[in-house]
Amino acid sequence: MKEFISKGLITEEQYNSALAYHKKNGVSIADAVIKLGYLSETSVVKYCKKILGY
Repeated sequence: MKEFISKGLITEEQYNSALAYHKKNGVSIADAVIKLGYLSETSVVKYCKKILGY
């Protein structure tokens, strides 16, 4: 998920908030970013597909 910061999709503060949410609630960081409203599910899936070459 740090790639999201380097690509300018979320801020360092948003990442840290998502990380705390992830630890507290036992969800993935990607799910935390979505649940906190920082990125849409579509954006996360699209970016992950790009990373994986799909």
